[in-house]
Amino acid sequence: MNWLSHRGDWRGSDPPSNERKVTQKPIEPWKILGSTYSFRDRWVRLRSDKVLLSNGTTLSPYHTLEIPDAVSVLAITEDREVILIEQYRHPVGCTLREIPAGHIGEMEAPEIAAKRELLEETGFAGGAWHALGITFPMASRLSGRIHNFLAIDVGKASEPSPDEAEIIRTHRVDWSTFISSFRSGNPMVREASQLATVLLACQFIQAGVGPRVSRLNL
Repeated sequence: MNWLSHRGDWRGSDPPSNERKVTQKPIEPWKILGSTYSFRDRWVRLRSDKVLLSNGTTLSPYHTLEIPDAVSVLAITEDREVILIEQYRHPVGCTLREIPAGHIGEMEAPEIAAKRELLEETGFAGGAWHALGITFPMASRLSGRIHNFLAIDVGKASEPSPDEAEIIRTHRVDWSTFISSFRSGNPMVREASQLATVLLACQFIQAGVGPRVSRLNL
């Protein structure tokens, strides 16, 4: 069962046939007339552009935060337990439960980065990995992309080794309990980009490709 099925098809209905036949001109990219950087470090760069829209409107400044691409992993053990981490998030001033995630290193492949983050943050590894595609956490301001993954039948391989700036607790939550939290309106994961990972994973699981995947279908 789709974890959102009680609220209807998340994709919405198909457009009327007459709308599908209309061929529209692609929306033109904005033209950058000039750019300046007011801040740069290894984590973020603040770029301010002067841009020209196709309708003749000029925007100045239009601010963009350039951040590295990142990975997000929904990891599930052989016992059908979801691996969650808990950590304090200073910008929002509270502690959150999350799925493993982190930045992709320079010249690092996304799947390699995802496996590294899972091992570092939780000590879990192995299993069958499935790439779920790319999402944009905030396309209006952030340049970074999220590479989403589902890892099935992961196992404990070592103790966690988080970065010095990370104080992390690891939790194992039953898969059905995890999904029920979303249906009840009190989701265990509240970080928006990670919610996208969960949605993509649930859609992949619903397709039931192979016995490892199909046994997770609720």
